[in-house]
Amino acid sequence: MNRPFYQYLAGALTARENCKKAGNAEWLDRWESRLEQLDKLLPSGSGFDAGSVVVKGESSSRQIVIATSFHHMDE
Repeated sequence: MNRPFYQYLAGALTARENCKKAGNAEWLDRWESRLEQLDKLLPSGSGFDAGSVVVKGESSSRQIVIATSFHHMDE
């Protein structure tokens, strides 16, 4: 069964945080890479000027903060 995208983000953020707490640098790097891959699936183009990224320092499994720049288009 497919999960909503935000659940994948929340799971990756939780795993990343657990690795930081445990001092597991190898898996921390893997989860950082996974989050970078997930960032590429966030909105980009058509008004989203510089794409979108998850703000890792402010996000958690309970709150996902996404930074983006958006402008309304005329057409």
